[in-house]
Amino acid sequence: MKDHVLNSIAASRKALRHEESLLVRKLTGGRREVPVIPFFDQPGLICEVKRASPSRGTIIGSEQPEHILEDYISAGVRRFSVLTERNYFSGSCEDLYRMKRRWKDKPFLRKDFLLSEDDVAESYQLGADALLLIGELLSEKQMQQLIRKAHSFGLQVLAEVHSSSLASRILSFPRRYLPDALGINARDLRDFTVNTLLPFTAAAECKETLPVIFESGVDHDYTAFLAGNAGFHGVLIGEACMTPAETRRETVSSLASSFHNGSSSQPVLLTRLMQRYRKRPLVKICGITSREDAELACSLGADMLGIILAPSPRQVHPSFLKEISDLEIIRCAVVCEPDEAAVKELLSYISEGLIDGVQLHGNTSSKLLCRFSGNAYNAAVIDPDRPELQSTRTGGPFVLYDLPKGNAGKTILDAADRKLFQGRCIAGGITPENLLDVLAVFSPVMIDISSGAETSPGKKDPDKLKKIFSKLEQYYG
Repeated sequence: MKDHVLNSIAASRKALRHEESLLVRKLTGGRREVPVIPFFDQPGLICEVKRASPSRGTIIGSEQPEHILEDYISAGVRRFSVLTERNYFSGSCEDLYRMKRRWKDKPFLRKDFLLSEDDVAESYQLGADALLLIGELLSEKQMQQLIRKAHSFGLQVLAEVHSSSLASRILSFPRRYLPDALGINARDLRDFTVNTLLPFTAAAECKETLPVIFESGVDHDYTAFLAGNAGFHGVLIGEACMTPAETRRETVSSLASSFHNGSSSQPVLLTRLMQRYRKRPLVKICGITSREDAELACSLGADMLGIILAPSPRQVHPSFLKEISDLEIIRCAVVCEPDEAAVKELLSYISEGLIDGVQLHGNTSSKLLCRFSGNAYNAAVIDPDRPELQSTRTGGPFVLYDLPKGNAGKTILDAADRKLFQGRCIAGGITPENLLDVLAVFSPVMIDISSGAETSPGKKDPDKLKKIFSKLEQYYG
């Protein structure tokens, strides 16, 4: 296997294993002196104490971890993660030991690259109430052995994965080997890239048998709201909480409030789409201009219709929304940089049930997204020759990546760095002829099809639409 960051961290930790054991023995005398507290009994934030990271470098400098924890507690947080890995994260077992001894009634998770039963035993001695086991680092047999060992000490286990396939395998363990919660990490520990849509799709494919934790990438209230709305038991947040001391309590309190508000709100657009998501990608048919085409898309199995209200050859009058309001499908208005009057009008369409959400083009902010309370998303224009210029984290987890106007003859397959758009929502010249290549290259979460299934702008071709759904069936079974 080609070496990657995760393997390097694991090798580094193995090299320090004896030295770490001596430190644990010196601190604890091989005994635990604090009670074990249930970690996953209540939903909410899990705030992390992290001194540094490979992607960001030094985070807290000379500030004492205890001061950070005091701010977390003042903000109402009751569960904590302590990163103890030394070489890449500048952590220490002593951080966990000291904080648990001071806050005996608080539950602590040891976050590290744990590999052996001795690691589990030492986590117990240090005062951990739960520990993280990384699925991509351990074989299934190793994972089961370490879960059994942790449970023998009364510790709970968060099993972390970065794919729905690994999540499914862990969830199929015999009951006695099941972890206490499943963590879906948006960060790929092989190269530290982040895809905040992945936890939503992986969770949608998993059986709802365990609490599911959203890990990494929750860096804004909007994402915390969506995670709560999607039914996650909690979000594990590190760097987003490690703000300067003067703003930390307010930041953490706001994230916690947003997660709670999402949990108690009716399902929003992303949640509703994820309820439809299974093994094949979601399908959005955009540029709908007639009820006939809308009905055909529905009958074939489309998940969402795009109705363009912005200037376009496929633009329709808002009155068209009423013509298709009775169809059992998610309907999304496509707009470009709406002014205040347009925003209020779109919100009224949502409240009246004429649309379910809004696709925003142009320069849009997270503040504008929040105006729609989870029922809007950005369409980000990419340059197929220089995709690195387009952030893949624009506007929260749910972003549609599309080609700019005037790229006739080019498709999403022409993107210079295809990896940036794998496992995401994509558009751009998708046709029945290239669909199988698109699926093989990108494994998309959603495909948006417009001109690739038309006889003329705004008029869908029934044969092309049927071929698209036939090929999806052919590819996914």
